Amino acid sequence: MQVSLIKQPGMVQVSNTNFANRCTICGGSFEVDSSICPNGHYFGQIYYIDPKDLPKIEKVEKKELEKGAVICQAFGSRCNICGSFIPEGDDICNNAHQIGKLYLIK
Repeated sequence: MQVSLIKQPGMVQVSNTNFANRCTICGGSFEVDSSICPNGHYFGQIYYIDPKDLPKIEKVEKKELEKGAVICQAFGSRCNICGSFIPEGDDICNNAHQIGKLYLIK
């Protein structure tokens, strides 16, 4: 994964928002009273990431969404369906949800 503090051609902006006390960039845990993860990413910092490292998003009909359908997307290194960790370089979370795949949630 390419991460930079300086915008480079073709990179997209991502804010490190500390979702579930985890770094949005790498998934590392923020220590108590610390604003830096073990990999050196700062909470609240703007980073630039290569778009190929972002999850693919499919279009879903509104009717499907109303029935409880959800597309698995990575929120940093976490699954938006269950919150489970998605290992770096993988597209499947620890609970077997695959990024970009549609799931029916009951």
